[in-house]
Amino acid sequence: MRLLTAAFAALAFATQQSFAFTADEVAKLVRERNLQVLAAKEQLKGALFQEKATKKSFLPQLTLSGSFFENYQSAFPKGWQQSYTLSATVTDQLVNFQQLDQLKIDRTQVEIQKANLSGTLLEQLYQALNLFLEAGAQREKVKIRKELLNSAQQIFKVAQKKYREGLVMVTDLLKAKAEVDSAKRALVEEENRYRKTLNRLNELLNTRLKGEPEVCFFTEELKINRKELLKRALSLRPELKQQEKGVKLSKLQVQQIQDTLKPNLNLSVSVSRTGTQFLPSDKTVSAGITINFPVFDSGVTKARALSAESGVKVAQLQLQELKNRIKREVLNAVADVESGYQRLKAAESSLNFYRKAYSRSLNEYRLGVTDIVSLLQAFNALKNGEEEYIDALLSYNQAILNLDRTTGQLLTGGFYEEVSRCSDSFGTTRSSGSSDKGEKGARARSRSGSNG
Repeated sequence: MRLLTAAFAALAFATQQSFAFTADEVAKLVRERNLQVLAAKEQLKGALFQEKATKKSFLPQLTLSGSFFENYQSAFPKGWQQSYTLSATVTDQLVNFQQLDQLKIDRTQVEIQKANLSGTLLEQLYQALNLFLEAGAQREKVKIRKELLNSAQQIFKVAQKKYREGLVMVTDLLKAKAEVDSAKRALVEEENRYRKTLNRLNELLNTRLKGEPEVCFFTEELKINRKELLKRALSLRPELKQQEKGVKLSKLQVQQIQDTLKPNLNLSVSVSRTGTQFLPSDKTVSAGITINFPVFDSGVTKARALSAESGVKVAQLQLQELKNRIKREVLNAVADVESGYQRLKAAESSLNFYRKAYSRSLNEYRLGVTDIVSLLQAFNALKNGEEEYIDALLSYNQAILNLDRTTGQLLTGGFYEEVSRCSDSFGTTRSSGSSDKGEKGARARSRSGSNG
């Protein structure tokens, strides 16, 4: 019997585990199934194939051709005359500066598409994990509202008992019943919001998640080194890398225009057969080197190069503008994290007070030393305090997530790997395990730039 009970318990635990998804799984699905990420991967493939095609253009090209002509001669010998030609030609570009520039441009385009893929992945990870946190918070709100509904029903039962004993008037009963109805409506509304958030997450992941989110929320204060965070952001943000490659691309385009005035050297070897019958026997072999040297084009190339140089300056200004914006985003994210922690501590302190006040008011109402108005006020204060604490916890964790986004550290997996190490109770981090793991978690939670 004990073995059977243990087997059922293990089965229940395994079933519960299989119907919960973590931040690690969400991040994995973003990389594998998100439509925007898949589109960015295809763009990168296209750039790689274009680079390959440009490389192939430097190899010799073989052309086979054949022709047949028939014409009528009125002079002697009079009649129809046939002419057959078969030829094979090999050409090779020995020197082509513009084509070399094009190869450099294609390689730069590949780097731009790589940065674009990283930028798309960063944004989609942020959106998915943000929804994951929202769903986790809403799930906890659903649990809280179920508990509040039970508390409201408990108040109603106490009011019913006191009314039957003639200790209170019917208004107490009606007020308690109204509070039960209000708690039921609040529960239904929160469950609806929770389902909508999961639907949005499923849409973004291009799949259908099973189960509920398993989230561990950060509650401790982060140690932040602004200087190190700014340095890390300027080295990790994909948009910055993309813009830097854009500046390089603009310079290469200027160089390609200027190289139109440089000589091109081509090699050609041809073998042909001609005659008046099929498979002609007259064989001709020819070879030659062609050099094209544009000397003067009335200043057209110079004007085009000057126009392209303006594009270089614009790209450089946009690069500096992007650096300034990234710095502002990081500093604003740091401010949000700091203020979010203060809000969380204030909400936690208020919640502890509301819990004690409600417990005292409920006991006093049972003893008949206070009225139901005071009890319901304490109950509503507790209800608001519970939800304010969840909102503060969500806001604090979203601020940490945004900080990892603005610094680019989200691509290294620091945030969602930690969130996936879920605790046994809501709002606390796991403390079990070896001291090495604990130290690793503490380091990871420090946004000083040391968790690469």
